[in-house]
Formats: sequence, structure tokens, C-alpha cells
Amino acid sequence: MDVNEHIADFLRDATYRLAEITNELEGTIIDKDAAEYKKLNGYRQDIWLFSRVIFYGSHFIYQAEKSGFTNDWTDNEIIEEIEYIRDRVGISEIPWVSYTNYMPNLIVRASGGGIEVEEDPFIKVGQEGDLVEYDQDQKTLRPISKPVLLGFSGDIATYYQRALAYGYILNGTFTEAEWAGENPLLLSGEMGIAIIGGLGTKFKLGPGRWNDLNYFTEKYSIGDVVTNPIGDAINTAAVQDESIESVIKLMLSPYAEPVIQNLQNDAGGGYLSESIIILGNTISGGINIQFTVSNSANLDGATPINVTAGGVFSNEGDFANGSPINLTLASDLTPTQLTNIEIKVKATHTNGVTQEFSTFIRFRPEIIWGVSALNSLTASELAAITAKQLLTTEEYAGEYDYTQSGYLYLAIPVTLSPSNLFFADTTNPLISLPIDMVDLGVVTNVNPSGAGAYNYQVFRTQYSISENSTKITIQ
Repeated sequence: MDVNEHIADFLRDATYRLAEITNELEGTIIDKDAAEYKKLNGYRQDIWLFSRVIFYGSHFIYQAEKSGFTNDWTDNEIIEEIEYIRDRVGISEIPWVSYTNYMPNLIVRASGGGIEVEEDPFIKVGQEGDLVEYDQDQKTLRPISKPVLLGFSGDIATYYQRALAYGYILNGTFTEAEWAGENPLLLSGEMGIAIIGGLGTKFKLGPGRWNDLNYFTEKYSIGDVVTNPIGDAINTAAVQDESIESVIKLMLSPYAEPVIQNLQNDAGGGYLSESIIILGNTISGGINIQFTVSNSANLDGATPINVTAGGVFSNEGDFANGSPINLTLASDLTPTQLTNIEIKVKATHTNGVTQEFSTFIRFRPEIIWGVSALNSLTASELAAITAKQLLTTEEYAGEYDYTQSGYLYLAIPVTLSPSNLFFADTTNPLISLPIDMVDLGVVTNVNPSGAGAYNYQVFRTQYSISENSTKITIQ
């Protein structure tokens, strides 16, 4: 893609972003002194100013006999500035579907200020609320003919005669997330139906944007909790504090199967559903698990709780219903590589066996990062690196924050198999990507926190960095 195509794509996308910001400022932010208003308005000014500069300047970039604002810029400088503006103000690479709401504001088919704007044959002037579609091949928006609305035209009989001609009346029906994301304009009397759950729906009526309208509600919606007797229910206590959905399920299937809930273990010192342990630590003796069981009256037998972990514990098997349960390790746990121990719990009840739930003990290595004036480090120097930071994890992709100047070091445990790393400096978006990081190879027998020693793949910035705050990401 040459620089002219970059400019054309930027001007297209910037126009959509201008319309989106304008709509938000005028439609939702009333207080012009609000910080959010000032920020968005600043973005709008940045886009508008740079769009004018690049539009005028691009006419002179390749005409040596003329002079213009940008005739001294190289192609790369223009592209870098475009990418900086895109990143700063959140310009999408292609128009999103949500931009179609602002389509009428985007069509410029007149001339003014001495600039002739070429008319796009694929785009026609429309009205607010018109339907449009995005043509991926042509990179344009085309209008879609709006269907005839079933509205009143004098009397209700005529309305239903026209409805019968269609055969049915269809109202938009989508999930709440889909409605909120699209935020369409509902015309006067137009209904939009939201799918709330498997047993119920809610709806809104226009006129207005979906997110600005309230739901039409009944006495109880599907997720509400019952606080008063329902109809002729004799045992109101049975449905008290239950949701409408739960009440309906109880009516259809009165038997309530027990469920294992809030399953946790204390291998890390406190109860968690996932205990993360640093590689090199040793766990010995006992580990407790705790949980609750709903509808426990339906459990069957004296020892309905079954616990398994693949033989890690010597007393795996059946237990009485009670929490916590103490599990005894068959041998000490001291793994040297990534290790997952899954403790599974299920229960026997009068109608069968419950769904199995799990709690985990995960052994993970530590990532090291920090700064040094030295251009290479021994194992002990790496363990004692300046402004050292540690992260116990199995995922090395992410952001690393350096708080001092010098050579920036990042050490990833070899057991995580780091490969094909792409480094970026997120402190300065103008820096070209990727940035160079020197691979210093493997440093062996590093003990970063005293828990245990293992090998690290060590990376270092090519130069000593003078900034006191730098963020480097691995993508």
C-alpha cells in the first residue's frame, strides 16, 4: 500500500470517527466542563486539524514544482503520523457496523472553500435512520431500501388489512448485549424484544435510541425474587426468596438436585478456587478443601461426598457431608515444571450423582524484570537485579513496567518455552514496531525469590534507556 492509499484510508476512517465523537458529545454529554467532554472534544479537534493538513498537503507531496505543508515529509513520516493520530483518538481501520447510525452526517456532496469533493457513485444522500450496508470489496456504504412501515393510515381496520397482506408482523428480537452494542433508533410505536434468558423476554417501545429507553415491566420479571405470595400457592415459604425462573422450574420439576458450590483449597495458605504456588516450594502434610452443597437434604448415604485427585492424596474416596475436608498428601509436592493438580468433588443423591466440580493447585515459575547498568548478568546478578519485579504465571505475553533507567532486562523461565517474541514500547507510540531486544541466551540456576532455582531465557534492550518510566509489551 503506497502513501496515497494510506492517506485515503485515514481520511475515510477519520470521517467516521468525527461523526461518532460528534454524536456522543451532542447526544450524551451535556456538561461542556466535564473532563470526558473536554477529552473527546480535544480528539475531535486533533482529527479535524490533521485531516485538513493531510488533505491539502497530499495534493502537493509528489508535485516538486509546488510547495506545501507536507512536501518535505517522507512517506514513512506521513504514515507514522497517521498511525499516531489513529492510536491517540481511537480511529478504527475500517468502519464498524455501529457507524452506520451516523451515515447521513458523513456524506459530503457539495463543494466549498475551493475544494471540489468527488461524488461517490455508490453512496446516496439519505435521512437519519436510513438503512445502509458496508461493501467489503468496494469499501463503500450502500443504502438499502427501507421496507414499508405498518403504520396507521386513517383507521385500525386498514392497519390490519395491510398487516394481513404481509402474512405476519416481525419485531426485532436479539440479546441485551446485541441491542446495547448496536443501540438502534426505534421509531414511534416500534417494538424491540430482548432475550433475557431461556424462560423470558423484555421489550422496549420507541421513539428513541435503545439505550435511552426503559423496559416495559410487569409485577415480576423473570429474574426478580419473590417477596409476596403468588396466586393460590399454599406453601409460600417454599417460593420465598426464589426467582421467578426458579419458581417455574420448581413447578415443572419439584425435585431439586444438590449442587457442589464454592469449592476451594488452602494449598497457598488461604482458600482459593485456584492456588498458585511458586515452583521450588514444597507442600507436605495435609491440604483442606471447603465447599457448600445446595439441597443437601437430598444427599444419599452416610458418605455421599466423593473426592479424587489422581492419587495425589492417600485418603481420596468418599466422605461425610461436611466442610472442610482434610486431604493427606501421599508424598511431598515439589515439581520442577508447570504442574496442575485437579481436585474433583461430586456427590451421590437420591436421584443419582451430581455434576463434578474442581479446585486446582497450580505450580508456576516466576518471570523476572528490572534494570542494570551492566550489559550482561550472571545468575546471582539477575536474581538481585535493580528494581526487580516478579510475576508467578504461565503466560509471558503482557506488559512490563520499568521504573528506572539503564539496560532493561526481561527473564522468562525456559519451562515456558518462549519463542517468536514480538516486543513493543507502549510508552511512546511513535517508536516503530517491533523494538529490538537482545537475546542473551539461557542463564542457568537462577533463584529469584528463594523458592527454588531454574533456568531463564534472558532479553535486554539494545541500548541503555535514559527514561525512568518505560513500558514494554510482549505481543
